[in-house]
Amino acid sequence: MRLEQCFNEVLRELPDGVIIRDFDVMFNPDYQVDVLKILTDARRHKEYSAIWPGEKKDGKLIYSEEGYPDYKTYEIENYDVTCIV
Repeated sequence: MRLEQCFNEVLRELPDGVIIRDFDVMFNPDYQVDVLKILTDARRHKEYSAIWPGEKKDGKLIYSEEGYPDYKTYEIENYDVTCIV
């Protein structure tokens, strides 16, 4: 998959400090990628913020709902992220 490469190419064209949202397509389970890792790795090269398309609960970022194929949870402490509620 070229998802990470494509994301970085698009991000490179955007101004520093941009806020991204609506990146739900990245959670397609067929891609089998760690979306939060892609986002945090990209942040090393470009300053940006993201509006999380899910919820934050009990130290986790959650995408989708249990029972759906794209359901995913991420332990915040395992990533270099700052969550602002």
